[in-house]
Amino acid sequence: MVDSYLSRARRAAFAVGLVFMTALGAAPAQALNIPSAPERPHLEALYEAVIHIGPTRSLGHGPNGERRVMPITGGTFKGERLEGEIKAGGGDRQLIRPNGTREQETSYEMKTVDGVTIKVRNETVVHDDLTGSAPYAMSYIHLSVPAGRYAWLNNYVVVGTLTPIPDEPRSMLLNAYRVMP
Repeated sequence: MVDSYLSRARRAAFAVGLVFMTALGAAPAQALNIPSAPERPHLEALYEAVIHIGPTRSLGHGPNGERRVMPITGGTFKGERLEGEIKAGGGDRQLIRPNGTREQETSYEMKTVDGVTIKVRNETVVHDDLTGSAPYAMSYIHLSVPAGRYAWLNNYVVVGTLTPIPDEPRSMLLNAYRVMP
């Protein structure tokens, strides 16, 4: 189970790092002298979600840090092509590493206004930015959607940013973006 978690965490970190490295102007293909490098990907807004969370419960300390869990109690999401509610019952499992970096594995369901259930799994890394500005909080978001109106969501890499909502201490703002060529 630990190997599976580490493998998923490495894939997520690679995907998020590659997307944001590329978005910031790095050109790995040019450095490798690849003659026909693909265009730099860009991010297209997909949806914005307000996620409500319950109290944090510690699961104890281990060799890699403190384990915590927080229930997801609901919320809403809205984008140009989809909107609906975040269902209560999901959860956010966290590992707080000794250096303060937080790894989060979040799993929940979103239900669209027309009744389609979308399974969501976020893998997020959160830490204080070394420049002293806002904390770094980037997610790899895996969406699992049944056949039909929203099936197109299964065909994209989705990344996101996570931000606390100042006036709502038990809520987070997730901005989701699909990576486009």
